Amino acid sequence: MPRCRLHVLASALLASLLSASALAGQSTDRELPMSLKSDTSNGNLEEGRVTLAGNVEITQGSLIIRANSGEILQVDGRFDRANFDGTPVTIEQDIDGQGKLHAEAKRVEYQVEKEVITLIGGVKIDRPRGSMRGERIVYNLATGDMDAGNSGSRVELIIQPKPKTKTN
Repeated sequence: MPRCRLHVLASALLASLLSASALAGQSTDRELPMSLKSDTSNGNLEEGRVTLAGNVEITQGSLIIRANSGEILQVDGRFDRANFDGTPVTIEQDIDGQGKLHAEAKRVEYQVEKEVITLIGGVKIDRPRGSMRGERIVYNLATGDMDAGNSGSRVELIIQPKPKTKTN
């Protein structure tokens, strides 16, 4: 499994959900090995599908994803989709020079070819510069476009003021 595909799930999307121009995670995380652990793993990526179940934990540098279950799908030998479910799925990562990102949702879906990540159910994203809450957040990695909320739900954004610069 290419290290960069699952890394994009947390670092490139979630680090930038509140600011499309924010740096994505620790810059060195992308260059480190990725570890996937679970109680069980079934399937074969060569045949297109692997499922992970029970205490799923994915780590790569400062990136940590925890879920109850996960599914990784391939189409024509290319990664197509990665889905994670949990109560909740949690994501943590250090962001270069900014502090730590914490995110959670009941479901996280990453469409690799479309470069779209969807967080569903009780979505909470906290960063040092702000936070976001909602029931559904869709983020396009390629364009930086975000679509949050859905019929009957509300979205809450809290943006912290920029720290004052010290003058001598």
